[in-house]
Amino acid sequence: MRRYQPHYVDDVVQACQEYHAPILWDVFAIPVELLKATPTAQSSPILHVSLEILAMIYEHADPLSNVCLALSCKSLLLASTVTELRIPSAAKHRIHPAPSCTGMCSLLNLVAPVRRSRAKPPGVCYRCFRLRPTLQSHWKPVRAKFSKHEHLSVSYVSDRIQMWGCGYSTDCPECTHLRGYPWLTMKKPWFFSNNHG
Repeated sequence: MRRYQPHYVDDVVQACQEYHAPILWDVFAIPVELLKATPTAQSSPILHVSLEILAMIYEHADPLSNVCLALSCKSLLLASTVTELRIPSAAKHRIHPAPSCTGMCSLLNLVAPVRRSRAKPPGVCYRCFRLRPTLQSHWKPVRAKFSKHEHLSVSYVSDRIQMWGCGYSTDCPECTHLRGYPWLTMKKPWFFSNNHG
C-alpha cells in the first residue's frame, strides 16, 4: 500500500460516505479464490483475537480502517466476511455524473500496488476509477485508434500517453481522449457501462 497522510484520506472517504452513500457505495466484495486460499502462519497478536471481537472491530471501525485491516493478510480478509462491510464503489462512481470524487480516488491510491521492481506500477485514473497500466507499449492500440482522427496528431496522442506514464496526468489516455473529444466514437464510452467492475 502507498503511504498517505491517514487523516486526509480518512476525511475525504468520510466526505464520500456523507454525500455519496448509500447510492454510490456497495458491499466490500472479495474474490472467491482469495477466500479459498489457505492463510499463511503468522504470529501477530491480532490473529489470536476471537472472531467475535474481530467482528466488533469491523462493525465499529470507519470504512478506511476496515479496508486497510482486511487487506493486511488473508486471515483478516477472511474475518471481514463475518459482517457486511460497505465501501465506495468504483463501478457506481464511474457512472455518476458528478465530478471526480476525491474519496474514491484516495482509496484507490491507498490500495494501489507500489513499485517493488523495475516493472512500472499501474496508475489510478481519476476519470474511470481504475488501476490502469502505465507502460507506453500497452497504449499502442489507443494511439493507433485516435491518431487516425483528423483532429488529433500522432505527437499529441503520444504526448498524452507519455504524460500518463510519467504520472503527470490523472486521466488515463483513453479517458483523456474520450473526455476531450466525445465525438470520436458514436458508441457509449466503455467506462459508463454497468458491466465493468
